[in-house]
Amino acid sequence: MKDLILKALSKASKPLKAEDITREISEVENIRRALEELEKEGKVYIDPRGRAILASKLKLVAGRIKVHPRGFAFLLSDTGEEIFIPPSAINGAMSGDRVFVRVKQEKRRGKYGEVIKVIERARTKVIGRLEIYPAFSLLIPDDPSLKDPILVPKKNLIEGAQSGDKVVVEISSFPMGSQGAIGRVIRVLGKAGETETEVLSILLSYDLSLDFPEEVEKESESLPEDIPSEELKKRADFRDKLIVTIDGEDARDFDDAVSVEIGEDGNYILGVHIADVGYYVKEGSKLDMEAFKRGCSVYITDRVLPMLPFRLSNKLCSLVEGEDRLTFSVIIKIDKSGKVLDYELKKSIIRSRARLTYEGVNAFFEGKELEPYSSLRKELELMKELALILRERRLSRGALDFNFKETKIVLDENGKVKDVISYERGIGEKIIEEFMIVANECVAQFAYERLIPFIYRVHDNPDPDKIRELSSILKIFGYNLKIKGEIKPRHLQALLEELRNKPEERIISTLLLRSLARARYDVENIGHFGLASQCYTHFTSPIRRYPDLVIHRILAEFLENGYIPKERYERLSEWLPLATSNSTKRELIADEVEEEEKKFRKCLYMKEKLGEIFEGTISGVIPQGIFVELDNGIEGFVPLDLMPKDRYIVSEENFMVIGAKTKRIYRLGDRVKVQVVKSDPLTRKIDFLLME
Repeated sequence: MKDLILKALSKASKPLKAEDITREISEVENIRRALEELEKEGKVYIDPRGRAILASKLKLVAGRIKVHPRGFAFLLSDTGEEIFIPPSAINGAMSGDRVFVRVKQEKRRGKYGEVIKVIERARTKVIGRLEIYPAFSLLIPDDPSLKDPILVPKKNLIEGAQSGDKVVVEISSFPMGSQGAIGRVIRVLGKAGETETEVLSILLSYDLSLDFPEEVEKESESLPEDIPSEELKKRADFRDKLIVTIDGEDARDFDDAVSVEIGEDGNYILGVHIADVGYYVKEGSKLDMEAFKRGCSVYITDRVLPMLPFRLSNKLCSLVEGEDRLTFSVIIKIDKSGKVLDYELKKSIIRSRARLTYEGVNAFFEGKELEPYSSLRKELELMKELALILRERRLSRGALDFNFKETKIVLDENGKVKDVISYERGIGEKIIEEFMIVANECVAQFAYERLIPFIYRVHDNPDPDKIRELSSILKIFGYNLKIKGEIKPRHLQALLEELRNKPEERIISTLLLRSLARARYDVENIGHFGLASQCYTHFTSPIRRYPDLVIHRILAEFLENGYIPKERYERLSEWLPLATSNSTKRELIADEVEEEEKKFRKCLYMKEKLGEIFEGTISGVIPQGIFVELDNGIEGFVPLDLMPKDRYIVSEENFMVIGAKTKRIYRLGDRVKVQVVKSDPLTRKIDFLLME
């Protein structure tokens, strides 16, 4: 229908109403809905009289607007173009809104955009600090891109709201002309600045659900604990196998378990056993719809916002030690060089022998005698042996190996930040990483070869322009990135190898990572650049990722029938693109939330360190000063006026700041000492003084 509408509009000499496009009265409403969808897609503009015209005929550009705290804005267009919008041309749009912009050209102003219409509002609720005055109140938004306060009339306050509270305001009237937004308080979160209040603000600012709806919890509670004997008969029984889980110390949901043995022919037999969440969470159920909406679990320092209710994520589906659990297993035969010789997908039942931790496995291989690790010496050594072989094979094909340290925020018994530490991943983490990667590749290959409608985890080749920019930066450090023709993972992995253990390793590795595309979900298999994998998916975490759950269902259906029925095939082909798009979006939100919460906790920690001196590395250069990353992973900013007294010349293209009088040069990657002078948890900003 949309194609027919676009065709009609392209031929029309004037804007058309829905009634002009069809003479069938019964179709008018469908046409209207389709026009609204086309407008959201940025293809059609609907004027105030309800008439539609192709956006291209009016030379309108669609995209999302990002408002700067200083008042101006940029349109991030659907085609990737950035268009400057002066304050006078924003016309009531708020940061994040989807808008139509008309590009103008003036001698005085140059090229700029003017907002013609807000297509879709990004938000209806705003979180911020409440200021109460005798006749009215104001909400000062947390989001710096929402530069104007929101008026809250006296009648729109709720009982208990006080000046200085952090509150949620629902917008009842959006900005129009010179009039700002008006709203009403719908929830008081607590006193601004208090840790729990601020963490809650972060979660709610991304519209995350803190609790499950009652009907979802009820459905979860109605699921039986006992496994029917008929179900057991359908499954491979691996309860006699030595299978273990290996996770972080603070993990509560265990969705993967592993086993390794040597087969009769001398090859490795790797078992990757994944919680069979699909057995409990049926397609179209309330649990399924809630899981789709959430997309993934969100992990912050002191809690988890799970994708599935506690009874499923931590009980029925969790592969806890000593309990019978339903699983979906991938049994893989691997030779001594790490080559996959054969694999099988099986519905199964397991009983985990031990709940091991990364920390425990790492300590065991460092020579500490610990139980149950010492009793599992033979099995653990076999796992390590196979993992290192798989890793070597993966790296030899060009997979990127970023040697980043992880940052961990440590809380005391009262929930206060006690320490921020950085640590390297040990052999425990690497065992699970390698086993999960090879299992995901086997599952993806299985679906790809059989033309099954599927969700792949893909990673595009990097943008050549970004790699050229990276190459010019590398020359400053004395590295030459020679690439002829198409960029291959092995080209970049060779650079990472060259950087290993050099002072500039972390900085350049970070710049390289930023030059790469972001991995995403897609129904088309284009391969995974970062893993140098031709076929990859996410199968191994269905408790915390929705795509994995969908994949389990599709594979279970195929294994049961030997094929996907035509009607089902068509339905999946239509629905899976929606699932991939939503899952990618939800993953991005989860990453942003986790990063924002970490920044807040780091600022709390550094607030207690005012006046203290730390060592760090210059991690960025902008006209206003330099960024410095401390050895514990905390980054702060040194404004030019907090550098040793001098007149500074900033060379952004060479990533350096030069003292005009002293000729002292500060460049990207240099080691420096800084003193903490300011840390603001509310703005997530830390300021340093550069020591001489």
